[in-house]
Amino acid sequence: MNSAVQKKQILILGMHRSGTSLVANLVAHSGISVGDELVKASASNVDGHYEDKAIVELNEEILGRAGFRWDEPPSYQQALALDEGCVEKFQRYVNARSRQSETWAAKDPRLSLTIPILHPLLSNPHYIVCYRNENAVAESLGKRDGFSTSFSVGLKKRYDDGIAQFFAANPDVPCLPVEYDNLLNNPRDTVTKLYEFMGVEASADFIDEAAQKIRSRSDIQQSSLQQLRSARNHQLRKLVSNPLRILTPPFWRRFMKLNRRYKRSLNRSNAR
Repeated sequence: MNSAVQKKQILILGMHRSGTSLVANLVAHSGISVGDELVKASASNVDGHYEDKAIVELNEEILGRAGFRWDEPPSYQQALALDEGCVEKFQRYVNARSRQSETWAAKDPRLSLTIPILHPLLSNPHYIVCYRNENAVAESLGKRDGFSTSFSVGLKKRYDDGIAQFFAANPDVPCLPVEYDNLLNNPRDTVTKLYEFMGVEASADFIDEAAQKIRSRSDIQQSSLQQLRSARNHQLRKLVSNPLRILTPPFWRRFMKLNRRYKRSLNRSNAR
């Protein structure tokens, strides 16, 4: 990989569960630093979050001091009104990252809330904004955090509205929107556009290697869906061979539970 990246700061924005970690993974694959000490992988993100621990802790501190959280976010105007101490903390962060590398990247969905403070401190910011179907986001948040669909959809709208207002106020800043379904369904095209946007010169083989990271995740999701479909069909065959099974409560409960899991997985796959 041959990089011709000029000095810039690459910020990855977007609602939680919208593909920001996968995009940050691709940025890191290009050789651009996403941070020295990264947040560890978790059950909800087994491939890693690719979040700089310092920026996550800083965002949480800034939001918390003002009475906000990632799931109780400030509006764009409220974010603009955060105290001056926040600016000083962000400035120290920017200085520290810039001393380590002329070009660096940062990913944390909370940046979608605090970016009005950070933006003026950056010399050449480039923004990658991740979007995903609201129903898919809601289902993912429901599984991870137990949120209702209506709450999750409303939360996503607040993030999206804040991002939209930020770019309305800063219309000339470089921005690349990334749709989650395009990311999974057209990985090579998406990676090519991403690296072009960042100014990374990459060979065809290197781009294919990056695109394979996306295909691997998609294959895992499809494999899970196929397994659920196979298990459900097996239960259906049992029912056809002996219709009286439907009168057996244990069988009926197992079948209905399996069928619900299959439908959720199918909807998630279709909503990517």
